[in-house]
Amino acid sequence: MTTPDDTERSGRRDDLRDALAVTVPVPSGHQAWVTRDAALRTLRCTAADLDSLLAAGLAHQGGQVERNDVWNVGLHDASRRSVPAREMLFFDMMLRSEGADWLSARRYTAVAEARCPRGPACAEPVWPQPPRSGARWESQTGGPGASRWTGDVVLSGRRTTPDPVLGEVWDHLLETYAYQATPSSLARDVERTRERRVGDCEALARLLVDDLQAAGHEARLQTGYLLGGVRTRWHYWVRVTGRDGTTTSLDPSMAVLAQRFFSPEYARWCYGSELNRVVPLVEEDDFWVEHVCATGSARVPVELTLRIRR
Repeated sequence: MTTPDDTERSGRRDDLRDALAVTVPVPSGHQAWVTRDAALRTLRCTAADLDSLLAAGLAHQGGQVERNDVWNVGLHDASRRSVPAREMLFFDMMLRSEGADWLSARRYTAVAEARCPRGPACAEPVWPQPPRSGARWESQTGGPGASRWTGDVVLSGRRTTPDPVLGEVWDHLLETYAYQATPSSLARDVERTRERRVGDCEALARLLVDDLQAAGHEARLQTGYLLGGVRTRWHYWVRVTGRDGTTTSLDPSMAVLAQRFFSPEYARWCYGSELNRVVPLVEEDDFWVEHVCATGSARVPVELTLRIRR
């Protein structure tokens, strides 16, 4: 006899297999692997559901599952129970208030953290300054193996209207490409993004820069941190200069996501305007610090946390 629970589990399995069917897999040579337990936590599914996905073609090897494919299946999950889909719902809640809430000045406590890959074996307490992000650093704590800087940053949004001649390139991207988590080694390859027609913020921003420059526009990659979902994320978008010399921001990945998860108003906002939840960096290299300890030099990623000050 079929019970309601059996029907629900079967429906969940169908949702995930449908999500897998529209997921563009990460190609060999760019794959990264996570444990089954990590995949189960991301998809918030049963072991039988995961086995069904593996049988349907989800990439796996040696008891591990491809990390980005798992995240992308979760993003496409119609039931919206997965961690990626729930993060999109959380972000949507943050973006429901248009206007002043996207523009007003917000003061945040900023915490930047970096950890030496050698961990406790690191014997050097001296660290370089954290990323050039506009934050005012007030204190540093930590020592060998790790460092934490605390300060504050004020973020404001900006509403602008881009040069109308940019519209054709922008519209083509929105109509042609979809969002998927993408390994950085693949995101840097613009031609592969064109072939696959999916990409994350880095891939879509690099693609847009390439398309704008090919059309004769002055455009460059912009990097920073985006406050959204459950944590602050590394983010890529585009700065473009119009014929009148005015520089505006174009955020292709958030616009693509907005077409599915957020409001049409926010999709339009991504075409020229800036959100007060984004911390721009001076250069892409500011995602890392060069840390030198007794056993050598390491390029260490910096994670930034923002907490609003009431």
